[in-house]
Amino acid sequence: MTSLYILVDQFGLIGGFDNYETAKQLIDTYPKIPLMIIEFPMDQNAQKEEFYFLPYVGNNAVAIASNNHDYVFNIKTQLMTISMTYPDPLSFFTREINKIHELELKRLLTPELHTGDDNLLSNINEVVEKMESMTGVGGMYHEQYNILNKVYGDVVSQMVEEEKNNQPSQTESNDDTKEVENDS
Repeated sequence: MTSLYILVDQFGLIGGFDNYETAKQLIDTYPKIPLMIIEFPMDQNAQKEEFYFLPYVGNNAVAIASNNHDYVFNIKTQLMTISMTYPDPLSFFTREINKIHELELKRLLTPELHTGDDNLLSNINEVVEKMESMTGVGGMYHEQYNILNKVYGDVVSQMVEEEKNNQPSQTESNDDTKEVENDS
């Protein structure tokens, strides 16, 4: 096991596999969806149950993937300094090797989102409108958050709550017309 085979679609990560044939078999299972395999080195001294990945801001293309947490965290720190990846915790960009997360599986099972679908051009405005009308957080739409596991949902809730608590209070008046008191 010397490589990590990352399967991607036009929207980003689908899954990570320790075997090229497994990734290729998934491509064969979904022939109408354009998929690609990217090979990254696997750290033989790191754990081999999970991998970490970082998407680029804007297009969600996979910038890096590895089973070495510290290495990916270091790259994330560097990419964040130039605003090329998302500020979400690295736990959000962690997936099990040889398993497709339910978030990515939903994209595989929704072919109208892919250009390989013959009907895409007939309803592209509807799809784009739907995607733009949703609020994005960390590069992903809220609809996608709804299918994440409870642990991640708790993390997001905690982050939102902390952000609310860190907002400055607006007790100061914006009215510059204050009455002047007379001493008479």
